[in-house]
Amino acid sequence: MMQRLAIPFLMLAALALAHALPAQAATPTAQQIEQFKKLPKAQQEALARQYGIPLNALGGTAMPTAEPVDPISVSARPDAFSAEPDFSNLLAVEPAPDVVKPFGYDLFAGAPSTFAPLDYAPVPANYILGPGDGLRIQILGKEPAIHDLLVNREGDLDFPDLGPINVAGLSFDEAKTVIADQLQQRMIGATAHVTMGQLRPIQVFVMGEAWQPGSYTVSALSTITNTLFAAGGVKPMASLRNIQLKRAGELVATLDLYDLLIDGDTTNDLMLKPGDVVLVPTVGQTMTVDGQVRRPAIYEIKKSETISDALRFAGGWLPDGYPAGATLERYGARNQRQVETLNLAAAKAGGRAVKDGDRLTIPATSSRFDANVTVIGAVVRPGGHAFVEGMRLTSLIDSPTGDLLAEADLDYTLIVRERNIRGDIDVIQTSLGDAIEAPGGSADVRLQARDKVLVFSRHERKPKDLTELDQFAGTSEQLQKRRDEMLEARKADNIYWKEYLAEFFGLDSNVETLEQDIDTKLKELKVSERSLEQMIAAVDEQGGDIGDVRDARDFSRSRLLAPVISSLERQAGAGDPVQLVEISGAVKYPGIYPLPSNGKVGDLIKAAGGLTEIAFTGNAELTRTELVGDQQARVTHLRFNVASALTGALSDNLALASKDRVIIQTLPEFIADSTIELVGEVRFPGTYAFGRGETLSDVIERAGGFTDQAHMSAAILTRESIRKQEMEYIERISEDMRKELASMSLRTSTGAGQLVDYSQLQQLMNDLTRIKPVGRLVVDVPALMNGDSNNNVRLEPGDKLYIPAFRNIINVVGQAQLPTTHLYQPGTTVDDYLRLSGGLKRQADDDRIYVLKANGAVRMPNSGFWFSAASSDSMLEPGDTIVVPLDVNYRDNLTLWTNVTQILYNTGVAVAAIAAVI
Repeated sequence: MMQRLAIPFLMLAALALAHALPAQAATPTAQQIEQFKKLPKAQQEALARQYGIPLNALGGTAMPTAEPVDPISVSARPDAFSAEPDFSNLLAVEPAPDVVKPFGYDLFAGAPSTFAPLDYAPVPANYILGPGDGLRIQILGKEPAIHDLLVNREGDLDFPDLGPINVAGLSFDEAKTVIADQLQQRMIGATAHVTMGQLRPIQVFVMGEAWQPGSYTVSALSTITNTLFAAGGVKPMASLRNIQLKRAGELVATLDLYDLLIDGDTTNDLMLKPGDVVLVPTVGQTMTVDGQVRRPAIYEIKKSETISDALRFAGGWLPDGYPAGATLERYGARNQRQVETLNLAAAKAGGRAVKDGDRLTIPATSSRFDANVTVIGAVVRPGGHAFVEGMRLTSLIDSPTGDLLAEADLDYTLIVRERNIRGDIDVIQTSLGDAIEAPGGSADVRLQARDKVLVFSRHERKPKDLTELDQFAGTSEQLQKRRDEMLEARKADNIYWKEYLAEFFGLDSNVETLEQDIDTKLKELKVSERSLEQMIAAVDEQGGDIGDVRDARDFSRSRLLAPVISSLERQAGAGDPVQLVEISGAVKYPGIYPLPSNGKVGDLIKAAGGLTEIAFTGNAELTRTELVGDQQARVTHLRFNVASALTGALSDNLALASKDRVIIQTLPEFIADSTIELVGEVRFPGTYAFGRGETLSDVIERAGGFTDQAHMSAAILTRESIRKQEMEYIERISEDMRKELASMSLRTSTGAGQLVDYSQLQQLMNDLTRIKPVGRLVVDVPALMNGDSNNNVRLEPGDKLYIPAFRNIINVVGQAQLPTTHLYQPGTTVDDYLRLSGGLKRQADDDRIYVLKANGAVRMPNSGFWFSAASSDSMLEPGDTIVVPLDVNYRDNLTLWTNVTQILYNTGVAVAAIAAVI
């Protein structure tokens, strides 16, 4: 429908602008006007009123009288109470807020704009015949025949060959009897079967607050409601409970539409007679029923009605409503608003009379459970469970395979318990594994009402097969917005739950294969639809404290403990220190943990996931801060044996106190991942483990030494710690370059020199940001192999040694005319190689040319001997690189560019050398 009306709507908007700005607005086209004329009259008038345009301006007809036609045309009537006003997208109007609307008026939201005769409706036996009614008479006997006859103005049926039969004023049943008797008298042996044919039209009047008051020609079977529909319904100020039927000036009946809307009672919906008047008065007294009721709305009330009647109109309160705390707002003395609290759960409270302007609100009950136990975390069935006096932990979880997920941690389980009415909590730590193995034992804790059981994952981060959940879930804001309404929809209708899952997984909810697509996604995540529903419900029950649905399978310590730690911090105060402790060092999950009741060092180690493989099980340290004397803090350090503490020895398994800090030390002389990789020209390349204090020469000896093709002078040793330092240096240089590009003009200090190419410098900075540092450590391997201890390097984890094959070449890079590679020729100087490369570019810095040795060392010439054979020839060896830097001598002497070009050249040479080896 909206697509069909789009052009008339746009045309009306254009015409409205034309009335306001005649000099600028565009005139609707003839085609648009013709389409508008094809709309039903009710729709024409509604649109014209909406835009304030005279109907005759578009060739429409303002006469409201309806003519009976065959089709019934139904159009969407403009709704004064709609939360989303019509045409808001065309007029840039923000949707109205979601407010309580008057009850019942949406009955006419799609009222028919024309009314057709009810030709095929059953005719009641007491229907009174009159002029214009048609009868079909089937004669059975010697001469069978069928006659369709109309009652004429005198009330007679003109029967062929028999004459007139008067039926005016007779009921339908009486007319059938009269016709049958007349035929039997006049035609021997004939019988008659009489049915209603065409019904006569009658003219009635709809007045008052009807949507389109006026005269209407309707079917003789039409009732009061039929006629109201024909008139387009009622206006917003109309009464729905006092619709009057008047006949010859007398009140015949009063229709209360609430009887129809609420009880489905049509007793007073009488059939009309010619000349009847349906009068719609203005609305009477009203009151509002809001809050946790099934049908919150504004209701029209009568003088004798009570609060019980108002609640009946609203459908009663919802299960989560709290009738004992209902509030009634009404106008009191001096017309001021007053508020009363009512206990509607009491028997007599509902009998109180209601008044005009009252507002009855049923508040929501508490969302907290009174007698339940909640299980959160790596369990198959998370959520609330009924509390039974005397129940234990194994009453909820007694099977590691049937009740727990595969990643559940059986050694660390927390029970969060409320200790007072303020909501302060205590934490109880236990082992779920010990409880399952010994039901009823000390680990099988006896539960109390409102306890929360936290079952953690053995993984601090989500398993890899669940990371795709982030892609499907969307943002937290989107889920928060949809979660509450979709959980309610799940209870009411499974269709809405499917739509929620479609949104959750990013699927198209309009395809026929939606259920199959959802099943596929659930299988990919290795979770059932029921489990996903329970996870969402558990998250909702926590009010968002445990996180959003996207992270519903993340049961790590950091996530599940966050709300517990936050609660413990909030409830701490003077004389009640925060119940938190900290552990660091060689444990799996170091961090801050809740201090459980009667907690000991061994409990804290278990909470942290246990010891790592490098933990020193001898002495460890506990640091405690205590208040002594006149509120002074004293720090003490306690030593204990880790192995004894874990076995429960009283002397070492120390009791913990608030803010204790435990440090588990690592094994002395232990180096994790102590390996070095040898690549290239060694006899036995590969990865070698080494011990603390071993050197590079030790590993080379274990690898069998170098091959005959090894170019030891070009060896490259890379180290992770150096790579990180280089990365930090590059980041600092990059930041400095950005500042200089933004604040300085790239001209020489005298202003007479040539402008430095800004795009070239920008490209230089881009190259720098893309560079990946190698972390090269300059090592003189030949000297090392000759026994020079000064060049022997102590190894670090992750070192790599690249030994390339011998390369008899000299590289020229930088600001040479043709940077290239030359064969090494003994006696050839730096100047010779530069001439072979075409000489220097104009922007070359010929005063800072240097040689990058094959092992990574940089050699600078002595002043005055740069191009002499005695100097430069002795400097050059196979595998060396001659670097010609960029001349960056411009205003403010920016030496930064020199550093940048050196980084690029030196790193590029190292990367190329490594690439040649591997």
